[in-house]
Amino acid sequence: HLQSKGRYNSIQDRCSDPLFSYVNKSHPFWSSNVTKAFINLLDNYERETGKTESFSNTEKREMSVFMDAFCATDIARFVFNYLKIHGKDRRTKRMRSMNDFKNIIYDIWFAPYRRFRRNDSSGFEHVFVGEEKKGQIIGLHNWLQFYLEEKKGNVNYLGWAGKQDRDYSDDCNIVSVKFTWDDDDEAVETKPISTMLCGSTVEFEIAILTLTFLGGDQNGDTPCILGSERCKITCHPQRAMGGPKIGTAYIEI
Repeated sequence: HLQSKGRYNSIQDRCSDPLFSYVNKSHPFWSSNVTKAFINLLDNYERETGKTESFSNTEKREMSVFMDAFCATDIARFVFNYLKIHGKDRRTKRMRSMNDFKNIIYDIWFAPYRRFRRNDSSGFEHVFVGEEKKGQIIGLHNWLQFYLEEKKGNVNYLGWAGKQDRDYSDDCNIVSVKFTWDDDDEAVETKPISTMLCGSTVEFEIAILTLTFLGGDQNGDTPCILGSERCKITCHPQRAMGGPKIGTAYIEI
């Protein structure tokens, strides 16, 4: 429910309702192994950049469960087979099995790297969980994380921003929004614009962003068509040992 346009350079809330006024919690999406494993990962990260991430054995198992669940999907097998033939990243040339693919998924999404301090960030944290940098929210391009934080009362939707999906007749829409995201300090952290593919499955987003990062433009825009909408997928790498990791990756109109 997009409501009003957010004001530039202002945290005025022009929307009386949340972005997600209704979500069908009885949809099979919520019982998916991938969805459940994904939700378990969302509380494993320090929000502020510059704080080194450390993971308990339980959290490491949660990462492994998620990667196993994702790699068991048909769409993951499609990406694996596509990248074996069309992959541009040198790591795809050495793939022989789904286990090799799973190792690459860990490497580009979950392996920690330095954004400001050693091991303070990762592709997954930035894109799917969101981070805080000097009082601003960065990343957070996932509708499910946004919805869950909005439901908790932490995210306040301020209005739409930028280009929007022209076709709202289906269950999956690209939206660009402005919001604040509260934490345990007194400051108000804002994201001026964040683009999300609302209603998509987690496995689709991981798949299309992985395919683009490893088989498209790793540092720039790759054009694509989703349904009737002409889009682009923007990727930027984070240089690190073992090869580039995902610094950011998101879909936009």
